[in-house]
Amino acid sequence: MQIAITIFLLVMAALMIPGGKLTDRYGRKRCFLAGLAVYGVGALLSAIAPGLGILILGNSILEGVGTALLIPPVYILTTLPYTEVTSRARAFGTIMALGGIGAAAGPLIGGLITSAIS
Repeated sequence: MQIAITIFLLVMAALMIPGGKLTDRYGRKRCFLAGLAVYGVGALLSAIAPGLGILILGNSILEGVGTALLIPPVYILTTLPYTEVTSRARAFGTIMALGGIGAAAGPLIGGLITSAIS
């Protein structure tokens, strides 16, 4: 399991700068939607994974690529409506707080659902 998590972080980190470049080249909305689609396919594949190989493909590779495509447009799209420094800082703080809550609560909720089903 740790291998899948480590590969996810490696793929995401390695593709973050190219993801930003693709956002510049093809547009924020297109990259955001492509990232959602790739991440969604990876999440579905991870959910039905019978073994570690499919889990690595879904979680590590596809979700890592999807995340690298999602993060740059989110930050760019956040800067557009918030032009003042204080409102922009508040918006970024909210995004970071919700991301932290999701990162902490996601495995816990997933563990509860998995324990209840199996």
